[in-house]
Amino acid sequence: MNGQNRIRPIVRMEKYLRMRDYSSNTITAYKNQVTYFFTRTGLRPDEVRTEDITLYMEKVKEITGCSRAYLVQLVSALKCYYNHGFDRKVLNPAITVPLPKKERKYPDILSKEEVRCIINQGTLNLKHEFLLMMIYSSGLRVSEAVSLRLNDLDFDRHMIHIRNSKGKKDRYIMFSDACIKVFDKYKNRYYLENWLFPGAKEHSHLSIRTAQLVFETACHRINLSKNVSIHSLRHAFATHLLEDGVDLKYIQELLGHKNIKTTEIYTHVTQTSLRNIRSPIDRW
Repeated sequence: MNGQNRIRPIVRMEKYLRMRDYSSNTITAYKNQVTYFFTRTGLRPDEVRTEDITLYMEKVKEITGCSRAYLVQLVSALKCYYNHGFDRKVLNPAITVPLPKKERKYPDILSKEEVRCIINQGTLNLKHEFLLMMIYSSGLRVSEAVSLRLNDLDFDRHMIHIRNSKGKKDRYIMFSDACIKVFDKYKNRYYLENWLFPGAKEHSHLSIRTAQLVFETACHRINLSKNVSIHSLRHAFATHLLEDGVDLKYIQELLGHKNIKTTEIYTHVTQTSLRNIRSPIDRW
């Protein structure tokens, strides 16, 4: 099978994913995974064996130190490629590939004081300070925060409408009093036409990468040593709510998690329950 014939199944796979309403990010990731696999291995689709995929996964893990999620995505991409990319029946070697074991790693959680120091350190401009406030106060994904529009803010009900988020779902979350107060100053200092956080280019919103750099710079300025990213503000939001006694089911709704098990990770990192347990030595 020549290179052109190898590409055609990728196009068919893409059409299938679009019909199933997969996100553009997932479609791009699947296409890249399949392309990388065949480019790096030099194998033809009709000669790939399960052992070839397993060996490739081991090599990628060894060289790049990639996460389990990356390897699982690779297997899913190859399964989709063979199942939906070919008109005729082609043996799917990815079906029996053993997946790597799940990693039981919990994120580093920012304390309330650390979040306060990051946001209110005095070196951020108002736009960047407001951005980090919004992410933490409402538990937003960074992609949701940068793509907020002015008409997503409901000042009367103190709610924010998150549209077409992960899983193509809408949801409502709280719009904190603190953020509403800062918004009054923010709108007077910046020209706002459509996006809540306008980008450098006209008619565009702030990029995800710019938001990440804002957070990284803020952490560097307060000499924070924890292994955190801007997504850690969302983790902190959920953990702090749980520590304050908010029911896990409500937190699941606020975060937009489809499965409660995704939200349950925060029960492992919250401090409240641990503080209520006394060490045996304290009972001597």
